[in-house]
Amino acid sequence: MDFPVYFSALTISFSGLFVGLMLAHISKEELKIGKLFFQPMQSILLLLAILVCLFSLEIHFILAIILSCLMMLLILIFKKRYKVVSPAAYVLLGILSYLASKTGSFPYLSALSFLYGLPTGSLLAKSMIDMKVVRYSVFDLFRHIIRKYSWYLIVALVLFVIY
Repeated sequence: MDFPVYFSALTISFSGLFVGLMLAHISKEELKIGKLFFQPMQSILLLLAILVCLFSLEIHFILAIILSCLMMLLILIFKKRYKVVSPAAYVLLGILSYLASKTGSFPYLSALSFLYGLPTGSLLAKSMIDMKVVRYSVFDLFRHIIRKYSWYLIVALVLFVIY
C-alpha cells in the first residue's frame, strides 16, 4: 500500500472524532439518552475491529475469539483503573490499522475506526458539557482531540514507516 493512500485513509478515519463532536454540538438534548448507547457502541466497534484484524491475519476462529476477549478484558481493566478507555483504544486501533494494511482488511478497519470516533467524540463533548465548560472554542476542542487522541495516527504512521 502506498503511503499517501495509507495516510489519507488514516486521516479520514481519525476525522470520526471531529464528526462525533460536531454531532454532539448540534444535538445537545440527545446526549443524556445517547450516553447509554455510546459506551456499548464503543465496545462493540472495538471488538469488531479486533476480530476483523485477527480474521484477516488468518488466525483460527477459536484463537481469534480468545484473543479478542483478552484484549477487551485488558481494555476494561484499563477503563476501570483510569476511568477513560478511548486513548488506549486509539493506540490499539493504530496498531490494528498497520496490521490491516498488510492484508486486505484495511478499508474495513478504517471504516470501523471512523465509526468508533463518532461515539467517542460525542462522549467527549458530553463530558465537557457535564464539567460545565460553557465557553469553549472549536479550536480548543480540536486541540484537545489532537493532543489526546493523535496517538492513533502516530502509532500507525511510525509502524508503517519502520516496517
